[in-house]
Amino acid sequence: MSRSKDEIMDRIRRRKPALVDLPDTRGLKSHIADAEAVFKATLELIGGDWADFTSIGNPEKWLETRYGNSGHIVCLDSDYGPGTLEIGPDTPLEVLNTIEVAVIPGKLGVAENGGVWLDDALLPHRILPFIAQHLVLTLSVAQLVPDLHEAYRRISVAETGFGIFIAGPSKTADIEQSLVKGAQGPRTAMIVLKPAIP
Repeated sequence: MSRSKDEIMDRIRRRKPALVDLPDTRGLKSHIADAEAVFKATLELIGGDWADFTSIGNPEKWLETRYGNSGHIVCLDSDYGPGTLEIGPDTPLEVLNTIEVAVIPGKLGVAENGGVWLDDALLPHRILPFIAQHLVLTLSVAQLVPDLHEAYRRISVAETGFGIFIAGPSKTADIEQSLVKGAQGPRTAMIVLKPAIP
C-alpha cells in the first residue's frame, strides 16, 4: 500500500463513528390491519399475481392449463402432484435449464412488500426459484405477517444458512428505462394463497 493510501486509511479509522445498538423494534405495532388484503394489493402493484387455492380446482390440471407442457415442472408442494422432474443439490445445470415451472411452498409472506420467504430447508437447489421460467409460490394465509419487523422476528438465517424474500417476477428497467420482465429470473411469479387450517 502506498504511503498516501496508508495515511487516508489511518484518517478514516481515527474518524470512525462509535458503534451503536440497533433500535429495539419489539414494541412496534404495524398499521396494517388486514395483511391478506394488503399482500394481494401489493403483489398486483409490483407485477406479481395471486390466486386463491380454493378457486383453482385441481392443482395438477391448473398447472397444465396455465403453463402447458413445454418443459419440466418441479413440484415441492405435494398438492400439485409429483411434477415431471426431481432435482437435488447435484443436479447438473443442463437439467436445471429445462425447468419451465417451479412450485415451491413459502415459509411466510410480508404484506407491506409482497415478499415471500424461502430458505434452504425448502429448496433442494438454491438456483431453483431463479432458473425456472415460471415460479409458483404457495403460502397459507396464516403465514402472512404485516411487515418486515414481524418477518425478521420469525425467521433465522442462522438455522439454514440461506434465505431470500421473493416478490413478483424478475424485472429490470436499467436499459433505456424500459421495464423488462424475466431479465434475470422467472418471467412470471404467481402466489397461491391457501386458506388457514383451523
